[in-house]
Amino acid sequence: MEQQVKIPFFKRHPEFAALQVLFLIVIVLVITLPVFMSIYNHIPAFYIPGTDRRIDHIVTFVLVFLSIYLISRKIRHLLYLMLATTLFTLAVLHVLDRYKIQQIVLDYKMLLYSINESAVKFEFTEPDNPEDKVFPKATEFREAIDFTNPITRNYAASIAVMHFEEHQTNANMRLIQFFSVFKEVRKRWRYVFDPTGRDYFSKASETIGQLQMDGKFKGDCDDYSILMAACIKSVGGEVKLVRTRVDAGGVITGHVYPEVLVGTQKDLETINYLIREVLFVKENKGKPIYYHVDKNHNVWLNFDYNDYYPGGKYQSTVRMGELKV
Repeated sequence: MEQQVKIPFFKRHPEFAALQVLFLIVIVLVITLPVFMSIYNHIPAFYIPGTDRRIDHIVTFVLVFLSIYLISRKIRHLLYLMLATTLFTLAVLHVLDRYKIQQIVLDYKMLLYSINESAVKFEFTEPDNPEDKVFPKATEFREAIDFTNPITRNYAASIAVMHFEEHQTNANMRLIQFFSVFKEVRKRWRYVFDPTGRDYFSKASETIGQLQMDGKFKGDCDDYSILMAACIKSVGGEVKLVRTRVDAGGVITGHVYPEVLVGTQKDLETINYLIREVLFVKENKGKPIYYHVDKNHNVWLNFDYNDYYPGGKYQSTVRMGELKV
């Protein structure tokens, strides 16, 4: 008696072969996304040669997807084991509040957003004369940035958690607190000129005392930069003051503004998304996020009062002296 050979379902019904492939791709994607997000932050940024176009996220995702897909094609039963393991791990992390499903979705949304909506790396020029690269009156500025003063420290700590607390996670808590400080200081700031013929550097603690009068801060760019630097420094941030010159209709004036260290260029994915889509939606209104990269590849965000969101446009392309607080 001739033995019957059992023909697999998809060979007997080739019209369903495409559905099999589609089903396989969906399962591989379910496995790929959390695996990709878990290793992506450990992958260094790299670019298309000769451009500022990053491709590390695309290359990493494709490699993870193809690796899992090829393994699953060769060892089909392993695919279901990987799926079960992935779902179980995600469930445990979610229950333990270590990495919730919502955070995975948020991380992936930020990644997709950054691909289409890039922040703007601002290019500066420096003066040719070495004497123009110094930061005048650095001692007076340092003395005015009294970030260890209890008045300054207590005020900075209170406004660091005044806004956006519901958006803080272990990964971005410090960054969110910097943004909260910016929002509170900027919305209360009113520009007032120095006394005629002299520079007046108001200590941060002194400027905070102005709130008792009418709930507003008053001063010029020096006083604003001193207060912002002191508050950011008080809550664990790294900040520096930058001196520049501004051409206002043919009249050259000096200007000082604060910059805050926010991380690496990969961190811009989170920053760009949070500022434009979550924290400063009305203030930003789709405008670019401007930043500066130093010689060590650290990213510094503009915290000047030009706009009501961090990363507003710089007033000038000239970068003269810097004062690290």
